[in-house]
Amino acid sequence: MADILEFLKLRWRLIALLTVVLALAVVCVLMYRDYLKPTPSGAYLDKTLKLKCTNCGHVARHSLGEIRSMVSRPEDLGSPIVVNCPQCGQKTLTQEYACPNCGEFFIINLGQSGTYNCPRCRTNYFETLPQKSAQDTPSK
Repeated sequence: MADILEFLKLRWRLIALLTVVLALAVVCVLMYRDYLKPTPSGAYLDKTLKLKCTNCGHVARHSLGEIRSMVSRPEDLGSPIVVNCPQCGQKTLTQEYACPNCGEFFIINLGQSGTYNCPRCRTNYFETLPQKSAQDTPSK
């Protein structure tokens, strides 16, 4: 009888230990998923943008991470992005957008509505973009 009681005590201790180990594993998985896993925003910093100087015409390509390091204040990363041009030294290097209709690159100034239109085909960037992305989405 004593052997059976000792066996049951060991069995319950083993079950308790396995429960604790399982609970710790679940906590580790949840912490990795929610806190430690690389976020899409980190991957987003690798996205390359085409920039053009409105002063001298210099064209450059920089990742968002590089652009972030080029500005002195976070609010300088507004829209449009404007940083110092390495060619002329003026703060006139700004993002160019590709027309969703013809592919022409042009600068959009969100404060001026006329700059939303492509200079080549006159397509409005913001009106065409949602339609273009809806057409590119595969149907189920």
